[in-house]
Amino acid sequence: MLPISSSNVVQGEQPVPSHGVSHAPSASHCRTARATVPTQVDGLVREPVYPESAHGPAAPLVAREDIEPKHLMILMLDELEVPINKTKVPPPPMVSFASDVDRIPVEWCKSRLLMINGIGIPIKDWVKLYQKKYKLQQNAWQRIKNQWGRWGFIAKEFERLGSNDAFWEKFSNEDGTRMNYEKILNVLKAEREAHAIKHAADARRFFGNDLTRADTDRAFYFRNGKGWQVTKSDSGIVSKWLELLEENEDIAARWKDMQDEEGQPAEEDGAEPMDVGPDGSE
Repeated sequence: MLPISSSNVVQGEQPVPSHGVSHAPSASHCRTARATVPTQVDGLVREPVYPESAHGPAAPLVAREDIEPKHLMILMLDELEVPINKTKVPPPPMVSFASDVDRIPVEWCKSRLLMINGIGIPIKDWVKLYQKKYKLQQNAWQRIKNQWGRWGFIAKEFERLGSNDAFWEKFSNEDGTRMNYEKILNVLKAEREAHAIKHAADARRFFGNDLTRADTDRAFYFRNGKGWQVTKSDSGIVSKWLELLEENEDIAARWKDMQDEEGQPAEEDGAEPMDVGPDGSE
């Protein structure tokens, strides 16, 4: 896919509009983008955009009552209910942020690249439209899920670090130049793999290398054609382990006690050990 500029947008692709926002999403939710002055990127001055609301107009253009029930789908964007005619959902936009990484956390949270019923659909919510189970655009999710997942990893890292300055302080080369898109993804992938190995080892140690124990609440089981199996991969174990630590207060307390007894430092926030998408979609 070509980097975005006015001279190389191919048919079916869209240039990424600028909102003049330099901040990453907050730790708890995506911030509402506010633009105050034009910004200059790669020598091009981009005029700011002033949205009517977080997703465009304050209300959808077509009310749910005006859509045939058999074609009606309701998409929830935060607190906004968007009625959608399933027959009028367009293919996902074909865009690239390789030459404009700063745009990713903005478009992830609030975007007009994809407009449906007059509402801009944030990239983070594209999964709610294009996953195979929704049957709205055949093979659409297969085409975009890996790219969508990569954008999610980068958006999450902006969110975790808290600002563009902090992000580029981490993702700069020794000579001070910014890492390119692919190098950033490679660094994040290596971090996820390292975290997966560590967290999976923690889970095995906590449960005495027996992930079938009763106090696991069968969290490490999955079902396939052969029936119920216990996951053995680090990536499979770590996602369930982190869920247990978040949702099971007893296990979280026992794990903290074990760490305290062993003199381990408190866990630090880091890149999430996910293989493809922030929703675990692979």
